[in-house]
Amino acid sequence: MSDFWNDSPNQEPENNGSQQNNTPNYYTPSQPDHFQQGGQQPQWNYSQYTNPNQSPKRPKRNRGLVVFLVLLCSVVLIAVLCLAGVGVYSLVTNSAFDLGAAEEPAPEEILPEDATPELPTNPDLQLELQDKPQEEGITISEDGRLTTTEVYHRVAPVTVSVIQYSPYQGRMISGSGTGIIMSQDGYIVTNAHVVTTNGTAASALEVILNNGDRYEATLVGADTRSDLAVIKIDATDLPYATFGDSDQMEIGETVIAIGNPGGTELSSSVSQGIISGLNRLIKTSTDGYSINCLQTDAAINPGNSGGPLVNQFGQVIGINSAKLVDTQYEGIGFAIPINEAKPIIDQLIAYGRVTDRARIGITGVAITPTLSRYYGWPQGILIFTVEEGSDIATKGLRAGEVDGDIITHVNDQPITSFDDVAQILKDKKGGDQVELTIYRQAIEGQQSSTFKINVTLVSDSN
Repeated sequence: MSDFWNDSPNQEPENNGSQQNNTPNYYTPSQPDHFQQGGQQPQWNYSQYTNPNQSPKRPKRNRGLVVFLVLLCSVVLIAVLCLAGVGVYSLVTNSAFDLGAAEEPAPEEILPEDATPELPTNPDLQLELQDKPQEEGITISEDGRLTTTEVYHRVAPVTVSVIQYSPYQGRMISGSGTGIIMSQDGYIVTNAHVVTTNGTAASALEVILNNGDRYEATLVGADTRSDLAVIKIDATDLPYATFGDSDQMEIGETVIAIGNPGGTELSSSVSQGIISGLNRLIKTSTDGYSINCLQTDAAINPGNSGGPLVNQFGQVIGINSAKLVDTQYEGIGFAIPINEAKPIIDQLIAYGRVTDRARIGITGVAITPTLSRYYGWPQGILIFTVEEGSDIATKGLRAGEVDGDIITHVNDQPITSFDDVAQILKDKKGGDQVELTIYRQAIEGQQSSTFKINVTLVSDSN
């Protein structure tokens, strides 16, 4: 047994001299970490095996080369991304430029040099409103409601593009908007700011129908306070819109806006939304005139101005006005209700202007809360000037930028701005009377006083 296995760990198996030792070299802990001379089997270093902290040294890597390669790859990647961004930006800006440059000047013959046509007024023509169809009035569906596509096919043919030309720009296009055909002989309703610039009528107007036909247009009349206007083209047998009763609209009802946002390139665009609010008092001009509007979340953009806001029965119940939209908001648009627009449109067609709007006959400034506290004045309208020939000029009122009388109430309603006055006089006509409450300042040794006077209103032809 001792010949086969060496009980002593410090001894090696015997070798019989000339005879080759065929006995395998078995593992012993004391053997070195290399092949033994007496055998062919590898021997292991037990101390290295049991101590993992003593690992053989590895060749050092060239860290500087690695860092350089990483930095080089980063620079190349950034350069590629920058070049791609420049390419995308160039593509987008070129596309936008091409889109905005597609305006076509009107043919020369529609822009006469000395055109001063007679206003084609028509006292016998008035806008007609219709009730919503009842259930027995079946059209497309049992209750008369149309799909958005059906509304579009019904209203798009009566929606037109209105182009304004300015003589100060070489008779180039100075503005554009949308209009609504209201009669088969060519009367068209739109916004005043579509056909005027700062209250001045455009030198020439052109109308492009839905089918592409182009017509020279004549301004019948424009009312900058309500932002409404009527123009006319020389045409017959035109399709024309059906107008509904805007007072019958309810919050949540579906409405469709049709127009030309951004110009003729996007003509007859359709947006859909709901009635978001009723009777929204919105200022339409800088002189304090306000009008009750329909609020909608249907998209109304520049170019939609003057276009129709349509209910689900295909009836026009509002005239869109992008001028009333604040750019700080999104999803809020306004349209002038047809019931508010009808009396103004009827007067523009009959007389070329609004004839029965009333005014007091003064100019002045509103007393703000700050001025009220500083001077000890009540809030109201400080009278600067009194219009000659007006009834209020006979009432002996004081006018002045500092010591003028102050109107504090109209018909016992307190006023703090011209907006308040405009709303009170909204339904008044020239010749009507109102009662004014006047505050007179304490000057020239006189005490302050308050008194009332009756004033006959002046007819405003604007």
